[in-house]
Amino acid sequence: MDNNFEQYRHRLLAVCESELENPNLQNQISLRKEYNAEFPIERLEQMSLEDYAIGHSNDAAFCYQLEFGRFGNAGIRIGGGSSLKYGIYFDKDNQVYKVCRAVGNKPVEPAEGAEAFWLKFRNQLCTFLREVQDNGAISGPVISKYPLLKGMGMVLQKLCFLYRPDKFINGTHRTATYTLNCMGISYRRDLDRVELTQLISQILHERAPEFYTDRYDPQVIGNAMYTIWKEDNEKDKPERIQAAKERKRIAEAGTEEDQDPEQGGENIIYYGTPGCGKSYLVKQSYEGSSANSPYSQSYRTIFHPDYTNSDFIGQIIPAIDMDGKITYQLAPGPFTQALEYALQHPAEKVSLIIDEINRGNAAAIFGDILQLLDRDETGQSIYGIRNYFISSYLAKKDLNTPEITIPSNLTIVATMNTSDQNVFPLDTAFKRRWIMRKVINDFNQSEGARAMRDLYVPGTAIKWSKFVTDVNRQIARTTTAYGLNAEDKQLGVFFVKREELSETPNNDAKIATFGEKILMYLWEDVAKINRTAWFGGEYHTLDELLDGFKAKHLAVFKDLFNETTDD
Repeated sequence: MDNNFEQYRHRLLAVCESELENPNLQNQISLRKEYNAEFPIERLEQMSLEDYAIGHSNDAAFCYQLEFGRFGNAGIRIGGGSSLKYGIYFDKDNQVYKVCRAVGNKPVEPAEGAEAFWLKFRNQLCTFLREVQDNGAISGPVISKYPLLKGMGMVLQKLCFLYRPDKFINGTHRTATYTLNCMGISYRRDLDRVELTQLISQILHERAPEFYTDRYDPQVIGNAMYTIWKEDNEKDKPERIQAAKERKRIAEAGTEEDQDPEQGGENIIYYGTPGCGKSYLVKQSYEGSSANSPYSQSYRTIFHPDYTNSDFIGQIIPAIDMDGKITYQLAPGPFTQALEYALQHPAEKVSLIIDEINRGNAAAIFGDILQLLDRDETGQSIYGIRNYFISSYLAKKDLNTPEITIPSNLTIVATMNTSDQNVFPLDTAFKRRWIMRKVINDFNQSEGARAMRDLYVPGTAIKWSKFVTDVNRQIARTTTAYGLNAEDKQLGVFFVKREELSETPNNDAKIATFGEKILMYLWEDVAKINRTAWFGGEYHTLDELLDGFKAKHLAVFKDLFNETTDD
């Protein structure tokens, strides 16, 4: 949440600065002050029904002034909809006053008579506005305390801002919910319009007080929030229109969207010793570009200590448009990209590949997405979550998914070196949601491994397969004696690349490259507890060992290799 909030805060500050140049700003501020001078609450408390209600062709009526008249541009504009939003109005066609009732919000004549209703209605409206003005806050839903104000949310939003602009945001319901979503703020879905605008103001007061200084009139903040909403929701209209046309074309052609969705999505972690062939196996089995893979599309990422949830899911980033102006875009991360494709192509198998999953803090990177990893027998998420960044991004692609789930055609596959478990250990709650598959360290596992088997360690007559076998046997002996897990430290058959080995024996051409990779690993990761058990006592530094390897080759090892044989 903090990351989302900080991104939005920086963006809002930048847009507020731009709004200071808005030629209409001073007029908007002046109108708010003029409104308070003309319509103090004391005047409303004495107002007649005729002076309040719209529909009399009375341009001076309070409601007419709020929507069409002098104060239409003071605060939010409330045009559109019906006159029900004012609580009571005059139906000039039937020459009667009508009010909003709970059943279907249909206008009816007040049963007790218009004037009697008006007195009760005016009392509740003015009491509400007194609470707003005096306390700068409303406790609980408006209609629970003031039931006669039902259906007036838009009007009440405007009035709250006009009377207490420092405590209520100048924004519509749509702008308010979008703002909270961008901030990453969780909120109850039953909050009314007034509660939403009050909540945003409270959050800014607490976490970003710089907005409530002399530099920014409250009108600026509301204008900036609307500008952000408009930028994000209208700049990609052509793209969304084209996407809608494409979906219509597919539907009319009766292609993949008429097919049953692909099933069998899983969460799988392949683990094993460094170089045992995990990445090769995953590439061959799960990458869309591989000939033998059943997956039509794949997305790849790699975790590391600085990798965050925003990198994985996505974030708002600044960009320069064609006019040289700064705009802000929703930039999806690999998870959201894979999810988007899977939702758009339900009949295709899609994969998200995560290399080195335990090199980053996986639980923090996944965040609330972790809950989606519980799947049913089809591969669909059992539980859904509300993630507002993902929902907002998908909505731009005309994928309206207020609740996010992983579809059954999306598989998440990861790799993990067992030797790296001390970096960011995976906790039980995380691991239980994955299928764990160990990749066996075997020269017969694949054609690629078999091709490595008979190559030579540079500068020696020892084959790579024998070197790996003897070193791993020594690792098992020495590490077990110190209570360590031998398998975590063993060499994999692909620990070095094919081109780092020699096709002929006793070839010194690649000895330096091989020594740097293998001896550094053994010196720093395997033999650091008891180096004399591996190399004898004559080598005190890695530099000495590397120089010794160039001159003596495998003789730097203590009683480990006999270079007269390559068995």
